[in-house]
Amino acid sequence: MANVGTIRNSLQAAVSGITGLNRYDVATGKERLPAYIVFPRPPASGTVVASTCKERWEFTIEIHVSLAQGLQRAQDQLDGFISTASGGTSIATTIEADVTLSSAVDTLTVDAFELYSFGELNAKSTLMTIIPVVVWVDK
Repeated sequence: MANVGTIRNSLQAAVSGITGLNRYDVATGKERLPAYIVFPRPPASGTVVASTCKERWEFTIEIHVSLAQGLQRAQDQLDGFISTASGGTSIATTIEADVTLSSAVDTLTVDAFELYSFGELNAKSTLMTIIPVVVWVDK
């Protein structure tokens, strides 16, 4: 059975092939942009689903890109990360290429992004999005 740390590490490793994306399984306060940060998502995390005898965990992946490069360029970069048609930069497509996260979980789903807005990371203005991921593991 995977624990939250193992799942976070696996979600970080899943996108290692996306060039130029700085990946973090925990917030460090020193993230470099563009940044990909994995957070557990309350309140449903760790819920046992009786019908499947599996534990359901939810995670939020935050993606931040720099606004210092200009809004249009930031939007183009963020769009590439959230688009399922963008091939090598698509976060959802990349994660879903291995739905077991190299056997760390039983299966997962990547939901559509929930937010596309201005943000801030380490006192830097960003354009950011949130991507929810749900994983199931044997209980």
